[in-house]
Amino acid sequence: AQNSVSDFVVNLLNEVDFSGETNTYTAGTRKPAACKYLAASFADLSAINLVESLAVIQNNLNWTEAPRGKLTSYMDDKHAMVHMIGPDANYFSNHIRFGAFLLAPDTIYPFHSHAAEEIYLPISGLGQWRLQNQPYTSKQPGTIIHCKPWVPHAIYSGEKPLLMLWAWFGNIDFSAYQFEPDAFYPNGLPR
Repeated sequence: AQNSVSDFVVNLLNEVDFSGETNTYTAGTRKPAACKYLAASFADLSAINLVESLAVIQNNLNWTEAPRGKLTSYMDDKHAMVHMIGPDANYFSNHIRFGAFLLAPDTIYPFHSHAAEEIYLPISGLGQWRLQNQPYTSKQPGTIIHCKPWVPHAIYSGEKPLLMLWAWFGNIDFSAYQFEPDAFYPNGLPR
């Protein structure tokens, strides 16, 4: 099943026009606080070789975070992301979003779902994924995690930062994204 999923993503990426103009970003733009964990992610001995490619181009990427409080205030300063392919990314595509996502150590990306089908590929760190009502399961770098549309899922970084690649396909509109009703305890921390 993993080979068919990765073949599917490769075929989608082959449809992206990499020959056109790209959006460029000014070096020195303020990066999110979580970017302080990039160096540790790039140096992680458990990382797969894709991490080296990302390290080489990291300063050419527009690392951002969701607007303050958008992913709940719990996530402020605990994540960074970059969109490399998509409607508003370096390379244009209206049928796929592709990028990298970084979680600070000991951070839960809360239980959420969306209309897009999603694939994660952890490249550094030992992350844990929770799909639907299943318990968290550890995933080694290089493992493909496949989430079908509207399947609730959450991610925990563990004691090290977690760096992953991700891809959305199908309905890639961010408006079709939601936190699950039971994603948070009454005190605002994620479950």
